[in-house]
Formats: sequence, structure tokens, C-alpha cells
Amino acid sequence: MDTHYVFEAETFMIRDIGSEMDRRHPIRLRGGAIVLCKNGYADLLIDTRKYVLSAGTEAVLLTDCMVSISNASRDFLCTMFYFSKDMLLQASAKIESFLFHYIIHAPVYHYPEGAVKSMEHYFVLIKRLAADTENRYRNVIVTNLLRNILLDIYDKLQRNLRVDERHGGYTRAEELFNKFMDLVLREGTQHHDVQFYADQLCITTRYLTGITTKIAHRNPKQIIDAHLVQEIKIMLTFSELTLQQIADHLHFPDQSYLGRFFKKHTGTQPTSYRTQIMSM
Repeated sequence: MDTHYVFEAETFMIRDIGSEMDRRHPIRLRGGAIVLCKNGYADLLIDTRKYVLSAGTEAVLLTDCMVSISNASRDFLCTMFYFSKDMLLQASAKIESFLFHYIIHAPVYHYPEGAVKSMEHYFVLIKRLAADTENRYRNVIVTNLLRNILLDIYDKLQRNLRVDERHGGYTRAEELFNKFMDLVLREGTQHHDVQFYADQLCITTRYLTGITTKIAHRNPKQIIDAHLVQEIKIMLTFSELTLQQIADHLHFPDQSYLGRFFKKHTGTQPTSYRTQIMSM
């Protein structure tokens, strides 16, 4: 089956989609997306799992999933907010991994009557920013709006699920993966080696690698490094710390090592990245 990669070069995009999406090739998202159904109904296939979209239904799609829409009614209408993987990483910084683990297993939510308005308001703001191409801070603003949306979803999740539902029903591997992700959030700026996390979880590095590869399709080092890259980007964007101060804060040997690490993972030097952000 042919597939298309969607919006690969875009930081974010928002558009209304109707029944014309029905029976087209599936698309693989390089980033993530939030789909809000406004009218009608359709089947939504996420990887191999099928869900029903109807008015007031929201689907949260994380990176690298395969998506297709079929069996759409003639009046089907939804809004799709696409965001890059980098924007998602920035927006989700410090948010507990439980939210994303839950979304993977339950990506579709139906709002109670009247409650969908808050999400519609977010989408109105994002549409305005998408149209305002002269706004030099629009990516930063949209990133913050995405973070607000994720926190709104997390609040909704915590209030609607009982404590025993939120923390029960995981396999041993899923529990260890959640603990690993929370450890990375707490300790990632200080500890960069996989062995530290394996020791904290009382498992071998090989077992930890098997868990993260199966659940997140990345090895532990890739997850730790992605967290560090995100922390560097945040400091370059929102602080006036020197490169040496950032290196010290993140426990790198020196700023040269920091520069090589950042360029390896982003293709650009920290100073160039900061200059680019400041000129936006």
C-alpha cells in the first residue's frame, strides 16, 4: 500500500478536512497532530487500530503513526492541527510520561456536550497565527498553545479516571518504561549514561534497551540525548546563559563538547541556533 509523509517541512499547520480525505492513501505523520471532528462521522485508522470520529470527538496522534480516514459521511468535517516532532518535544517538556503512554493506548476522546468549546478556542487562535506569517514569534506562541492543550488534556485525564485505573493494568515492561521516562525528566540533565538508569531500575542495560525499543522505537541513549537536546534548545531560546554556563548546568565536560553534541543531533551549532531563534 502506498503511503505519503505529511507536512514534513512544516513546523505546524492547521486546516479543515472534509470527506475528500476518504479512500486516499494513508499518511505517515513525521510529527504529531490533534484532530477535532466538528460534523458528521468517519472511520479513523491509526496504525492498525480503527476508531470512529463523530462530532465532538478528538484524536491525538503522536509521531510516526500511520493515519487514514474512510467511510466518511458527506457532511464530515474535522480540523487537523499538525505539529513537528521538535515542536512536540518543546511543548511536552516536564510533562509526565504517563500522559503520552495513555494517549498511545487511548488516542480518541469524545467530549461531553458543550465541553468541546475550549479546544475550538485553541484552534481559532492557532488558525490566526498560521495566517499571520509576519509574526516573528508565532512558532513560540503556537508551541506554548500546544503545551496548554496537552496540559488541558492531562487535567481532563486525571479528573476523569479513577486512581486505580490510572496506575493499574500495565505490564511489567510498561511500568519500567514509565519509570525510566520519569527518571529521565528528573535526572536527565545530570546523568547522561544508560547504566545509571538501568541501575536505578534494578535491571540490565540490555533489558532496558529491549523495553524502550519495543514501546518507543528508540533505544535509551536516543531518549536521553533527545531530552538533553531539548534542554539545550530551551536554554538557548529562553535564557541568556553562556554556552559554558549551559554546559556546566547540563554536566557536559566543556562548551566544545556541548557544541559537538548539539551539532551531531541538530546539524547546527548552538550559537547559530540561538542567532536563528533571536532573528525570528
